Amino acid sequence: MADLLDVKVLVALLVPEHQYHAEGLSWFSSEAATRGWATCTVTELGVIRVCAQLPGGKWPPEATADRLLLLTISSRGYVWWPAIVSPAVMPEVRCLFVVGALTLQIPKRVFDLPPRIERHRHER
Repeated sequence: MADLLDVKVLVALLVPEHQYHAEGLSWFSSEAATRGWATCTVTELGVIRVCAQLPGGKWPPEATADRLLLLTISSRGYVWWPAIVSPAVMPEVRCLFVVGALTLQIPKRVFDLPPRIERHRHER
């Protein structure tokens, strides 16, 4: 079963200046090459968004997309996981609560949830 890579792992693989770039490449060449790895719409868009916000301005969306495309087509064991459910309609994204004058919002890490949910659906 292929592992769905997190946005942070993909950014570390693509950005040579990333503090975990060497460690990520080492893991990727040993683990992902043998077990297989995957991306989905949510993770790929996440990588493009994060890289576009990096300091220095040398990561425009098309440059990140090009590097991601090269990584996917040049790697053994790559699998594309199509989106089963749009994150826009997921209850985890839509849980904003107003209790009296207090507004409770979902944590920022909620955007880690859709890939995990997709992974569980693909393991069945």
